Amino acid sequence: MKLNFSIVRLAAIYTFMMFAAPSLYTQVSVAREWNEILLEAIRNDFARPTVHARNLYHHSIAAYDAWAIYQPEHETYLIGDTLDNYISPFEGINTPLELNAAIKETISYASFYFIKNRYHSSPDYNATYILMYNAMIANGYSVNNINLDYENGGPAELGNFIAQEIINYGLNDGSNELLEFENTFYTSINPPLIMSEPGNPDIIDPNRWQTLTLDSTIDQSGNLVDNTLPFLSPEWGNVSPFALKPSMSNMNFRDGDWYKVYFDSVQPSYLNIDDSSDWESFYKWNHSLVSIWQSHLDPNDGVSWDISPASIGNNSWYPTDSLSYIQFYNLTEGGDPSQGHTTNPITGEPYEPQIVPRADYARVLAEFWADGIDSETPPGHWFEIFHYVSDQPTFERSWQGQGPELSQLEYDLKAHLTLGGTMHDAAIAAWSLKGYYDYIRPVSSIRYMASHGQSTDPLLPNYNTNGIPLLENYIALVDSLDPLVGQNFEHLNKIKLYTWKGHDFIDDPEVDVAGVGWILGENWWPYQRPTFVTPPFSGFVSGHSTFSRAAAGILEYITGSAYFPGGLGEFIAEENDFLQFEEGPSTEVRLQWATYRDAADQCSLSRIWGGIHPPIDDIPGRNIGTLIGQNGFQKADSLFAISNPSLIATSISDTIINSFDFGQTIALDCYFNRNMNTSNQPIITLVPANLSQLITVNSITWIDSAHFQVEMGVGTEILEQFSSLIRIQNIESNQGIALETIILQDYLIIDTKRPKILSLNPNVDILTDTHIDEGISATLLMSEPCMTNEMPQIDFFGENYINPTLIADLNNSVWLSSISHKAYLNLIDFNEEIEVVHFEINNIKDIHGNPLSNSVPIETIEIDTRNPSISNINISDTLINIDDLNNNSIFTTLLTFDETMDIGIPPEVLFENNSESYNSLVMNPFQSLWLDSTTFEAEIWALPDTNDFIHLDLSCVSAYDRNGNLIIDSLYLNQIESDLKNPIVLTTIATTDMISDQTLGNQLYYIDIGFNEVMDVEFKPLVYHEGTVNLNASIQYNLSESYYLDSINYRAYFQINDQNIEEDSIDLKISLGRDKSQNTQLNQSNPLFVELDTKNPKIIGINANTTSLNTIDNLLDVSLLFDEAMDVATSISVIYNPIISLPAELNQNNYEWIDNDSLVVSFLLSSAGATEQIHAIEISEGTDLAGNLLIEFQEEDFITIQGTLDISANKIKPISLNPNITTSGQKITLVNIPKEYYNKDVNIYNSSGKLLKKIKVEANNNASQIISSELDSGVYVVKICKETLRLIIL
Repeated sequence: MKLNFSIVRLAAIYTFMMFAAPSLYTQVSVAREWNEILLEAIRNDFARPTVHARNLYHHSIAAYDAWAIYQPEHETYLIGDTLDNYISPFEGINTPLELNAAIKETISYASFYFIKNRYHSSPDYNATYILMYNAMIANGYSVNNINLDYENGGPAELGNFIAQEIINYGLNDGSNELLEFENTFYTSINPPLIMSEPGNPDIIDPNRWQTLTLDSTIDQSGNLVDNTLPFLSPEWGNVSPFALKPSMSNMNFRDGDWYKVYFDSVQPSYLNIDDSSDWESFYKWNHSLVSIWQSHLDPNDGVSWDISPASIGNNSWYPTDSLSYIQFYNLTEGGDPSQGHTTNPITGEPYEPQIVPRADYARVLAEFWADGIDSETPPGHWFEIFHYVSDQPTFERSWQGQGPELSQLEYDLKAHLTLGGTMHDAAIAAWSLKGYYDYIRPVSSIRYMASHGQSTDPLLPNYNTNGIPLLENYIALVDSLDPLVGQNFEHLNKIKLYTWKGHDFIDDPEVDVAGVGWILGENWWPYQRPTFVTPPFSGFVSGHSTFSRAAAGILEYITGSAYFPGGLGEFIAEENDFLQFEEGPSTEVRLQWATYRDAADQCSLSRIWGGIHPPIDDIPGRNIGTLIGQNGFQKADSLFAISNPSLIATSISDTIINSFDFGQTIALDCYFNRNMNTSNQPIITLVPANLSQLITVNSITWIDSAHFQVEMGVGTEILEQFSSLIRIQNIESNQGIALETIILQDYLIIDTKRPKILSLNPNVDILTDTHIDEGISATLLMSEPCMTNEMPQIDFFGENYINPTLIADLNNSVWLSSISHKAYLNLIDFNEEIEVVHFEINNIKDIHGNPLSNSVPIETIEIDTRNPSISNINISDTLINIDDLNNNSIFTTLLTFDETMDIGIPPEVLFENNSESYNSLVMNPFQSLWLDSTTFEAEIWALPDTNDFIHLDLSCVSAYDRNGNLIIDSLYLNQIESDLKNPIVLTTIATTDMISDQTLGNQLYYIDIGFNEVMDVEFKPLVYHEGTVNLNASIQYNLSESYYLDSINYRAYFQINDQNIEEDSIDLKISLGRDKSQNTQLNQSNPLFVELDTKNPKIIGINANTTSLNTIDNLLDVSLLFDEAMDVATSISVIYNPIISLPAELNQNNYEWIDNDSLVVSFLLSSAGATEQIHAIEISEGTDLAGNLLIEFQEEDFITIQGTLDISANKIKPISLNPNITTSGQKITLVNIPKEYYNKDVNIYNSSGKLLKKIKVEANNNASQIISSELDSGVYVVKICKETLRLIIL
């Protein structure tokens, strides 16, 4: 293999320097990083342990060779060599100066290319690709580079080439990858076992494998697959191995086909269908044990074990024949005869016991090693265990635990290749046996035997030589009293098993536990997910046992110790948060192992508790795995032991020679992996020859026997030479082994020519306000490629350039390429005008570090950020009112600006009120125009609105000067006023709500009227009253006396004249008022505003209980009825004429208002004169409710006061009502009826004069008659002949 040394292409170096980001996995090696991604790809793929073991092996080759190519002392495994008749040509590489970066890049590209090829058809490839994509991008690598030309490329192309070589090799390794690993000749002889149906009725050969048919099948990686799966990899013995030798295999013939079988020294246990044996049948013992061990899976069975390394592990022997199998595996209690470890050999302390339910231990063990949903499968599982081991703080990376500690990368690469190759061999060996022996799984055998009956006692029911042996408490017959017998005894005498009850007893895996109990043997299930049940390949031998024992051996060999770091490895299963298809474990369980072999042994037992393998599958797998581990390590270690004399490292003090290096010295150091012949003087040649114009070799010195140094001097010539070779010859080891010519490519990059700016192109010529927010850009074009890891320094200068208007935006500026830079410039608005501004550019170097030769380009830029403003405003109408809307709704506004404007863009004139748009004044853009470059005439339309008086500000927008600067400070306050709202009356307050005699004249009745806005006080409103009758003579508006109290309140006076009328419904009318903008008020009408009453009340009825008084009948009741309601608070004057004087004395003893139009005044005669006297009654002084005075009333001969001498002659009582004041429902009697009134009519009227009732007076001896008892409350008039009586019903 020819190796040439060189530096990575310069552009690639700078690209890496600029864009490489820290790895997502900085704490692990790049080999570990990509192995973890591969394991995730396996989890995202179908469950194919053979295929994944092969991929782990092939990827470890790619990663190892990607490293070894850069290590001349090490041999590659495939690249440049021949492997299994595949020839991998290789022409050597240019070793880069940045060796570690190149190795990382090569491994990354090889891994990305390889995994993408092998897993692009995975069900969840997208998730895998995201992981790969992120890992590549985080390091600045391209995911689109598929170039294989490593000779003209770099580490990326080399990685792609290595991956492609591995892929080509895999297409010829016997795996049938081209046809998706399909079987070419294997055919199963047994039809599928349908798990939803009882028993195994269709099986043909109970010793051969049969696939399963499930209602729904999900493989070990969680993918929904066909419900009936074919045998996976039965012909895998044909695949090219890692370390397996041809001598370890046989060619066996079966069913017309040849099988390549490795380690064919032990056969599985077979069922002799003609044999009547019972437990002595090794087949029956093996498969029945699986069902019995599943009786250990009930966490409530009360059995607890110490599962720490103190009690479990450290097996001292393994079975070799059927008898020792029975001794090794405890049939009823479970487990093996492991004796545990007395102490931890690392710490010297005993292991701490861990007592847990046996069922939790067995269930966690079965789940942990089952490699269930989203599993990396057993080969990947052991890679994870290796990673766990190497992550421990006490772990040392000394190969086999001896010698110097290796780098993390070198140790991982060697461990991965050793483990990967061994796992691949384990898969080939195990599956060669699986394919050839095609051995049955427990789910098929147990259902088969149970459905045939029992083979223990011919005298018992359901005996069959192919049945299952009976065992008390574990395997029995269903009797007639058994709950399993069925409603129709259809299960009588069938086989029942005391075992795990299965998925029929689990409704919710989060909370349910199936437990253990008796079930029909024909319905037995392994302790696995209901969608998986058993892997789709035969049982013998156990792949788990083979993988695990081989991997345990590898970990022992590469670490130099049988023990986990610290003497303990463990996995923690949290309480009720680990099991997948039922709740559990019931307590925290820690799977603990002292040694790697202990872990492998636990894995083997897990497959029995899980119902997948009988013991006969287990032990051969362990034994074969041991041999495979030994063989694999020997093969890998022999590869790693090769060491050739070679140049292993170089360093050069300066690779890039630029103008700063004139007169400097360069040192080149070369290091070898062994002692060299220092008597030979190395020969140094620089290519091409023109390098000697600048570079001279001054000296060559051996520093020690494995290190020499070359000193070179730098001249002052201007030279560009980007590709160079340093040839080193005449080197040999001290054993006389000559090294081939060493070529260091591109170790010297010569560039002493300074770059210059070819052009500077701003994206604008004039900077204006329009560029303030987003800034501008300027593109620099350079004469040659420049360093893009730093931003140029850009400054500005010029006459009148005082303010820092232009600032370079370094955060957003960007190198578009190595010769083109786009600078973004931020602007600060100083409202200025500058005609010429110059650029000054610094801090630009070419890719080799030479500074600029011209800092000030010829291009300039102009600044105009001064904003225009309005210098004068002239408006044709400064007050807009309602009349304007009706008569002249258009006016003009003339704007004069302070500088030349862009007359191609008409500005917009707006009006605002308190910063809010006023939309009733709008500019007509069609009739608005520029009169010249500084004067704009806007036509303004006034539109209807309802606003009250407001001051409006003028706003001018979209006015630009000739350079596009927008007007600012465009708001001009109080330019116009608008009042488009009629004033309204808010309040009307009168001095009284009743106009009466009390308000007669021109000063006693007025109305205060409040308007909603400032009014024109020089213009008085019209105020008048309107009723159902003409009020002009009664209420007269006194305009001359009325006036405005202030700007919004008006007092209207009225002349009130006494027209002796009443009007209850008088409306107030107000109109013709004007606000200060001359808008006429809205007409105001206040209905029922006031009442008018100038009519004086009068008495319409008077009645007395008697017309004659004497000292015996001395009570006088006078009832008065008025024609309207009276003010009961004012007194009515009742006097008699002539005035009653002594000796006669008549005193008022009662004064009572029956209602507001009915008054009773009572008098008591206390003494009388000697002779009769007749008196008139006079009534005055009362007022109605409006305050009008009562019209005086007088009635002559109203009352006679008898003299004391005439009392006996005047015994006749006057006709009257008894009572004449009463309540509703009481009897009313007319008394003292003279005989001449007999057969006369009594008429009863209401207060309105309506006749309500007529009664005929009947003759009787009592001179009385009942006239009513049914009158409602009110005032009534009762008339009979010439008598008129008043009746009041309360």
